[in-house]
Amino acid sequence: MKLWQPDNGPNLYLLALAPVAVILELDLAATAAALVAGLAWKWVTIQRRLAAGRAGGKRLSLETIAASPYVEKVRWCLDRLGLDYREEVSVGILGAIFLGRSVPRLRIGTGLGSSVIGDSPDILRLLWGQHSQEAAAAFLNPTPAAVTLEGRIDAYGNDARRWLYHRALPHREFTLRLWGRYDPTLPAWQRGLLSLCYPLVTGFLRRALGVSADKTRRSVEKLEIFLDEIEQRLADSPEGLLGDQRSYVDYAFAAHSCLWMPCPGYGGGRARDYLPPVDAWPRDIAQETEARRVRYPRVAAFVERLYASERG
Repeated sequence: MKLWQPDNGPNLYLLALAPVAVILELDLAATAAALVAGLAWKWVTIQRRLAAGRAGGKRLSLETIAASPYVEKVRWCLDRLGLDYREEVSVGILGAIFLGRSVPRLRIGTGLGSSVIGDSPDILRLLWGQHSQEAAAAFLNPTPAAVTLEGRIDAYGNDARRWLYHRALPHREFTLRLWGRYDPTLPAWQRGLLSLCYPLVTGFLRRALGVSADKTRRSVEKLEIFLDEIEQRLADSPEGLLGDQRSYVDYAFAAHSCLWMPCPGYGGGRARDYLPPVDAWPRDIAQETEARRVRYPRVAAFVERLYASERG
């Protein structure tokens, strides 16, 4: 949730100029000088963006939050492709409430122009379209089997998220850490606002995501049915969900599984300093997590192996 971008400065200045001129009772000459200064600022901003476009080609930035499996699977694929991108971290839940905007969002800048695409499957289809001729991008191939499984994995992630929120929301400090309350890359005002608005945010989540005992129970049932299937699938194909070659669906599954089995390599290891470590999870959540790891040993080993080999 970024309220300020450096390029917005001239626009805000010019918008504010008229009321400020009236309030300060500026004469025509002073108003004209202030207008010329604003237009010059705008011109410099445009030239800087054009120069950056000519020098660097496409510029990628990924809007992220502290703990989101949808963000993680996109970030993982960007890293796997070896693309240079800037990560813009925000308190995503505040953006969802106040701006009606979710993450991840990938921004592609080229000189004056820029495009923004949201929703993780759409971002991955864009990356495949741009890099499909490269051998390193073969893991992004959206075969019918991969797309179908991706949809089921995202549904599994929604069920896991409902379970986690139902268990976590009563633990205020733990939930705030999941949301990035102690992430030093977040603006201080966002971290403070998150703590202040905690009752509002939790109420919004309970309604928007259907976080209730009855819906959570049904989500857990669906989650475990899906994990039973994946456990058997890994018995037949231990290296990947679609065969021996790793696919983006493997990363998507691993990212969503971090909702119930925390992995130290989350975020490529960048989240170690602010996300709660395993031994800091509330006891009731940790007990369910451990029981699930025992019930699904192949799933747990598969996720840990992926994180250890690629995100450690």
